[in-house]
Amino acid sequence: MVGEQATQSVPEPSVAIELGLLGLGWIVRRER
Repeated sequence: MVGEQATQSVPEPSVAIELGLLGLGWIVRRER
């Protein structure tokens, strides 16, 4: 069940990677 929900929440890994990179960049900018 948990695995199914995880796959549904993240349909495309590329989108998750882009969001992750944007999040990391935003955090780095805010910290500096």
